[in-house]
Amino acid sequence: AGVRLDTVESGAGELEDAYVVVLLSTMLHDLGNQVHRFGHEAFGVVLALPILNRILDKLYPDPEQRTAIRALILHGIYSHDLSPEPLTIEAGITAVADGTDITKGRGRKAFQLGSIDIHSISALAADEVRILKGEKVPVEIQVTMNNSAGIFQVEETLTKKVLKSPLRPYVTVVAMTDGEGGQDQRIVHRVRLHETVGDYSARIAHLWRAIKLRPAEVAEACVWPAHEVDYH
Repeated sequence: AGVRLDTVESGAGELEDAYVVVLLSTMLHDLGNQVHRFGHEAFGVVLALPILNRILDKLYPDPEQRTAIRALILHGIYSHDLSPEPLTIEAGITAVADGTDITKGRGRKAFQLGSIDIHSISALAADEVRILKGEKVPVEIQVTMNNSAGIFQVEETLTKKVLKSPLRPYVTVVAMTDGEGGQDQRIVHRVRLHETVGDYSARIAHLWRAIKLRPAEVAEACVWPAHEVDYH
């Protein structure tokens, strides 16, 4: 697809070295959760340092290259939750890969422990995530849902990481229900949540799709009184 990785562009290494950056940053990105969820990105950087030093010392005898590779990995760990947003392609891959972890196994334990909210319910609605070759962009991520509630998890967890990373021009996200009847009245059957257009938040595209798919419902919602929560 002609995408130039930052490891190569910066002169830190070749394609194989970019693989090392992505592999280690994805494997270690949540290491900080052993301390606390809040601030786990920063804790992860500190905890990953001795591990990276031990591994990279064997792979990169040149201290200058070793430092550059380590910096790219640490950036991927620190920015995987978009706070701050990732600046490199490799860090974007780490963030989006983390965002694909949205299937029902993620929400089952929380649900069983009594955490019944939109996060756990939406996670239970996502059955499968597939990463495919895209038609208009290099990568298409398809999410199959058993219930329309899964759209919350897809947009808030996965699509947000695509839109706010350097992967934005190269990845699109498609969410669809599995089509089996059941008791769920499926509001969403198939929606493409990300287009490579100038509208950064994609809200205009989402609004236009909603108007086309459910004009009466959108019109009804538009006459409701505005509430503070509508602005957030």
